[in-house]
Amino acid sequence: MGAGEGHSAAVAGHAARVASELGWGNDEIGQLRVAARLHDVGKFAVPGRILQKPGRLTPAEFEQVRCHPTVGAQIVARIDGMQPIADWIAASHEHFDGSGYPRGLAGEESHRRPGSSLWRTPSTR
Repeated sequence: MGAGEGHSAAVAGHAARVASELGWGNDEIGQLRVAARLHDVGKFAVPGRILQKPGRLTPAEFEQVRCHPTVGAQIVARIDGMQPIADWIAASHEHFDGSGYPRGLAGEESHRRPGSSLWRTPSTR
């Protein structure tokens, strides 16, 4: 299992546990697990030299990384029945305080689909 796959599995497990504690139904939790597993699929559009760069990214490099939730959502949205998952992927790096990306949504606007708030852990920020 690659580092990205391990990360996505950990995110999916964490999100599912929190959703269960919040009383979500099995179908919602299942969708959330899929979205969490796929949340970084758009990184294929980011050059490997950026993804594997040790140290801080330049502002231009980070701009390329910031696009991956949008790219991932566009890919997943093309699959019949996956629009709810695509919505979660699009918001997967938004933060309640507005400091996330790609759109910098804040407050309730950042969590119209609740999945994004459930997989935010210190190791995924």
